[in-house]
Amino acid sequence: MTLICVPITVTEIHTALADAQAASDGGADLVEYRIDEFFSGDGVEEDAIVGLVSKSPMPCIVTCRIGAEGGAYDGPEDARVSLFERLGTMADGGNAAGPRYLDVEFAAYKASANIRQKVNLAVRHPGQHRDLATSLILSTHDFDGRPGDLLRRLSAMDGEAAAAVVKIAYRARSLRDSMEILDLPRAFRRPMIALGMGEFGLMTRVLAPKFGGFLTFASLRPTSTTAPGQPTLRDLIDLYRVRSIGRETAVYGVVGWPVTQSLSPHIHNAGFEAIGHN
Repeated sequence: MTLICVPITVTEIHTALADAQAASDGGADLVEYRIDEFFSGDGVEEDAIVGLVSKSPMPCIVTCRIGAEGGAYDGPEDARVSLFERLGTMADGGNAAGPRYLDVEFAAYKASANIRQKVNLAVRHPGQHRDLATSLILSTHDFDGRPGDLLRRLSAMDGEAAAAVVKIAYRARSLRDSMEILDLPRAFRRPMIALGMGEFGLMTRVLAPKFGGFLTFASLRPTSTTAPGQPTLRDLIDLYRVRSIGRETAVYGVVGWPVTQSLSPHIHNAGFEAIGHN
């Protein structure tokens, strides 16, 4: 089953917790706490983030995205890695509930053996000797378009033993880009999040369950998106009926340009639901 995750940009802890509860009430499976605007490397902020995770009303991903991949974090890398270590080991021995996943950029992960070792010590994987509850998402992002080394990059990420999930997101510039993105999860061994950003990428977010995507993102409200082309949770569940999409679901499309303003999804999806057509 493809999970639905609501990303939450953390600026205040109480607001983030309220949004997480709203995401849970709205039907999401987990939330992603984007802490890169909140965390600057300070120890007090680190304590607050640990508190946020421990009080989260639902399972969570914690992401501290660097600027090179679309995030806001520009603090010391050793402080960020130290935070990963603390979060990943929160549940060591069963004393507290840590994040379900840590999202770490593949470029940062492979930058040095020291960073790789410290991250690996904080997540669950076949070689881990501690009882940890947090797994690793290795991710890569390109806001310009399809990376020239896409398949080579994914193969390298797929080969990392500590990675539980591989994530690729890039700006889809055409229908062809989106079709390739949809095919990626079935081409590699590990569970994969494969999403297209921008208008052309919407179909990759809606059709992730049909093509075996591990997870898709939906914002809580139109003003809180964390990537171009991200639908709202309500639209993903109610308009596009993502919970009813599976491998056997038939896909219909509208041909034209532009089509973003078309009412066809509202009309056709309501009709399909009314007659029970998959």
